[in-house]
Amino acid sequence: MHWQHFLMKHGIGSPGYIARRMAKEYRARKAANPSLDERSILFRVYATRVAAQSILGGPAEYRMSRENPRLMHAAVEQNSDLFSIIRHAVLIEHPEFDKPYAPSDRFEVLDRVISEVLDREIPGWRKTVQQTRPSRKQPEYRREDEKHAKRGTAAPLDTGVAGLQEGLSIEAALSLFLNACNKHDTLFITDRWVEPRLRSLRGLLSEPITSDQVEALCDAVMKRAKLDDVIEWLADSKLSWRVFDQHRKEGAAELERIKAEQQKLEYERKFAEAEMAWKTKANTPWEAAMRDKAFQARRDSSTAEQKYGDSAHPCPQCGSREVTWFYYVSPPHPHYELRELHGFAGWMTACERCNVQIDCFDEMRIYY
Repeated sequence: MHWQHFLMKHGIGSPGYIARRMAKEYRARKAANPSLDERSILFRVYATRVAAQSILGGPAEYRMSRENPRLMHAAVEQNSDLFSIIRHAVLIEHPEFDKPYAPSDRFEVLDRVISEVLDREIPGWRKTVQQTRPSRKQPEYRREDEKHAKRGTAAPLDTGVAGLQEGLSIEAALSLFLNACNKHDTLFITDRWVEPRLRSLRGLLSEPITSDQVEALCDAVMKRAKLDDVIEWLADSKLSWRVFDQHRKEGAAELERIKAEQQKLEYERKFAEAEMAWKTKANTPWEAAMRDKAFQARRDSSTAEQKYGDSAHPCPQCGSREVTWFYYVSPPHPHYELRELHGFAGWMTACERCNVQIDCFDEMRIYY
C-alpha cells in the first residue's frame, strides 16, 4: 500500500500532481477574487483544468465540456467542494481506476492522497467543505426499506437508481435512467453519444420492462457494466443479464491476460533479437554498435563532433583525445517487469586503443 500511495502522490500527471495544480489554482483564484462565491471559484478552477488538458485532445469528457460549458457547470453542481471537484478530475484523467484489475483499496488511497495535498496547500479546506456540501437527506428507497422491515414484508430490489423497477413503461424507465446519469460516480453521457443508444433500447426493451432489464440498466448507470454491453445482451443473448455479464467479464479478463502475455512474449522476442545482434559481434552492446560499419554509415559523426566536441572528455586511461565517435541505440532492458525504464539513442565516444567507453550524449528516449 505504501508504494501505491507513493505512486499516486508523486510524479507528473499523478493524482497528487493534479491535486496540487488545482489546489494552487484555487488559492490563486481566491486571492485574486475575494468577493466571488465558492461555486464560482470552483467553476473557474475546473474550467482551467479542462482547457489545459484538452488543448491537444485529452479525455473525451474534457473535449465535450470545452465545447459545451453547461457540462462544466453540471460537474461543479455535482461536486460542489474543492475535494470533490479534484477527485472528479482525477477520475476523468485516470480511467485505470475503473479497470477490473485495479487494487481494491485504490479509492481509499486516492482520497488520502488528495486530503494530504489539500492539508498542505489549503489549510482549513475541511471547514470549507463542510460549509459547501449540502446535507444529504435519507433516500426515499431507504425509508421504504424501513417501512417494509416494520411490516415484515420484502422490500423491492435495491437497484441503485431510485424509482427504477419492473413493470414501468419503456419511456418511464428511460426517463429515470437519464436522470440518474451525469451525477457523481454515475454514467457520463452526452446527447450525441446517448441518442443512438436510446433508439436501440426503445426497440429492444420489453413493454413493460422486466426485473432483469432493470438490473442491467442500473448496472450501466452505476458503471458496473457498459451500456453497449446491455444493448448487446438485449439484442443477441438468451441468458439472464447476471449470467451474461459474468461470462462477459470473465471472457474480457481472460483476453486481457492473454494480451498481457502476448505483449511480454513480444518484448522478450525483441530483447532476444537485440541481444543476438550484438553478442555475435562484440563483448558489449556499445562495442558492437561502434564496429557496425553499415549502421554507422547512416550517421554523420562530424555533426556530433561539432555539436558536442567541447563537452567531450579524453580517455581516462591513456589521456588521448583521439576518440572514436559513434551512434548508439540501447537494447531493451532484459527484464520485462522493468520495461518502462526507457533506453536512449545518441552519440558516444570511446578509446579503441584502451577499449573504454567515455562519453554519452543522449538525443532521444527509447521506449520498448
